[in-house]
Amino acid sequence: MEHTPDPDRLTRHEAQFTALMQMEEGDLIQHVRTAPKQNLPAEVLARAYRELCLAERFVPAEAVANRLFGARAQDIAEGVGTPEYMRWLLVEAEKLVSRKSVWREAADLYQGALRQIVRALRGSQGAQAHTAWKAFCMHRLSDARRERTRQDPHVVGLEAEDPSSGEPINLGNTAEESPWQGSTTPDREEELTAFLRARLEEGVKDPRVLEIGLDQFFGDPSPIDVADPEQPERVPLTERFGLNRFQIYRLAKKAQVVLRRAAEEWTERDSRP
Repeated sequence: MEHTPDPDRLTRHEAQFTALMQMEEGDLIQHVRTAPKQNLPAEVLARAYRELCLAERFVPAEAVANRLFGARAQDIAEGVGTPEYMRWLLVEAEKLVSRKSVWREAADLYQGALRQIVRALRGSQGAQAHTAWKAFCMHRLSDARRERTRQDPHVVGLEAEDPSSGEPINLGNTAEESPWQGSTTPDREEELTAFLRARLEEGVKDPRVLEIGLDQFFGDPSPIDVADPEQPERVPLTERFGLNRFQIYRLAKKAQVVLRRAAEEWTERDSRP
């Protein structure tokens, strides 16, 4: 029997989505991080993520994705993390894997499903995902299962500094939280890095975005706004560009978006064994 959407529920979701999208960026991010789950259904977050990406509002989009997709796959595999919204999808992933090493296999499949979901939300497949959210996710889980028949990919480890905390981050580690990183076999890691760099140089028109992107995501990143006493010759980006910390963060995000799209392009093309 075909499921008929609850009109009252759809109306409530519409009101929640409209209210969320009318917020100023800072208020939106704070609301997404702290609001009770019942006030932010998964369908609302999924729709908000898509619309924010389409509007190129990538900072709040990242906050929405982090809330919706929750715990890291590594933590899930170790039994110490439970997704707030997507626990049901992890349970479905468990049903599809063998009993041997079930947590590790399920976590890998779950992570692949998240990668498929995010990719679809930003494309044509995501236009009405919020109206049939669980069915949409189950289709992406099936896609991920087919993808898992190939050998496990190696995630490129581009290093950067988190502008909000000053702590070093690694995009390979971040891929545990964000399912949109490029991947390849170990013997092609250098080739992928060169491909990402070339796409950044081709796709960025603002020279500040390009310079910050190359600095932060390739090689040893410069400090954002606090000089390193052990390397006083390395000028912080805020001083180099005459911008504040938040402006540097926004420019770095624009570069990261280009790199993510390039990583997805590579992953689609790369024929892994």
